[in-house]
Amino acid sequence: MGSTEQEVFCVQSWLARDQGRRARPIEILRPQQVGCWTKESVKSATQAGQYSYGSKNGLMEFASPQLPQDLNEGYPEAFERKPEDEGTPVETIIRGAMHSSTLSNLGPRQQQQQQQCFEQQHARGLIQGADVVTFRNNLNKICGTPLSPRDGWVVEACMHNNTLFLDISKSEQASFPDADRFNYYGYKFESLCTAVPPQGSEIDGGGRPEAPTTSRGHPIVDSTSEYAILVKVKLGQQSILMAAEVDCVDPAAQSVAPGSTSSGGSPATPMAPYLELKTYKIPDHPGQRKTLYSQKYPKWWLQSFLAGVPELILGGRDNKGFLKEVQRIPVQELPSAAEKAGHKWDAWKLLRFGEDVLGWMQSVSRLHPGQALRFEYKPDQGRISWSARHGDDTLAQRLQQILPN
Repeated sequence: MGSTEQEVFCVQSWLARDQGRRARPIEILRPQQVGCWTKESVKSATQAGQYSYGSKNGLMEFASPQLPQDLNEGYPEAFERKPEDEGTPVETIIRGAMHSSTLSNLGPRQQQQQQQCFEQQHARGLIQGADVVTFRNNLNKICGTPLSPRDGWVVEACMHNNTLFLDISKSEQASFPDADRFNYYGYKFESLCTAVPPQGSEIDGGGRPEAPTTSRGHPIVDSTSEYAILVKVKLGQQSILMAAEVDCVDPAAQSVAPGSTSSGGSPATPMAPYLELKTYKIPDHPGQRKTLYSQKYPKWWLQSFLAGVPELILGGRDNKGFLKEVQRIPVQELPSAAEKAGHKWDAWKLLRFGEDVLGWMQSVSRLHPGQALRFEYKPDQGRISWSARHGDDTLAQRLQQILPN
């Protein structure tokens, strides 16, 4: 890899140029859900760890938990952790886009075009209209760089048939005391806030199976199952097909099924009922208060905004891990709430940065079509660089197998 200015993206230079663009919004089109899937728990007797495309079995309903609650209950024996070697390849999104449940959400003309593409083995459809195909995790890292300039990241990429595919790359994370326990707190809060799957789900009888417990009777806190949505979103000039995990659904909100139509006859999007669940430590002093509003709030905003999730359920805990308060806040109010608390941040800056970085990544990748690349942000250098990847089982080889020319 060369080292000229054209071959790297200088973060500090971008931030300096962006000072004059403060609070300037970019064009955003409301995310539209086009598909979904459930990843089954590793404890499933018949489908352990498998993806059930089109299934809503993993979508739980929100129920307000009783207070107070001890988030330490059951730890560590009740914690079903995700396998350390588990990956979520971008092929998951491709299979979701190709599944019949996703195709049924398209209009008749689009379905006809999709079928023709299948016959030609191009598997285009939704992918064909996307500049970028990725999991939300990658966009969180990229767009969040101005917020956390000391946190490095790595993203694997490949330009295939003029679409940039981004794969999640697990980088070494900084460890801190009790990280596993705090991770458990988050999943424990989710388990306390979720009741039964929505009516009409595919679980027999419409009810949730009896939750498994430990030998001591503590409910298992399972982090290995999930419900994910597949959405189309426009970030400035970038058309993105993105997958994102959703925590639960509000049973009181009016749900619109994917594929149904509004009075105008266009496909409706069922985003209104979705909720994100987050835990935080109730601030004891100004430093913790600043961290909550200037770090956690923008991260929560970015994560939810990208997927079109409209509301957050925030669980506040004390130093001992006891859940003391639960509040509900619209995602769009997070910036103003932080500003009122004296910790203003520019939400649009995160999106402007993401749009520009994605555009640069596309420019680089177009010069190396069909080649596996790695994009890496190194905080000590203050820049994003790229390198070519070689060897077996690269992203380029995997895309060639699932999306042949």
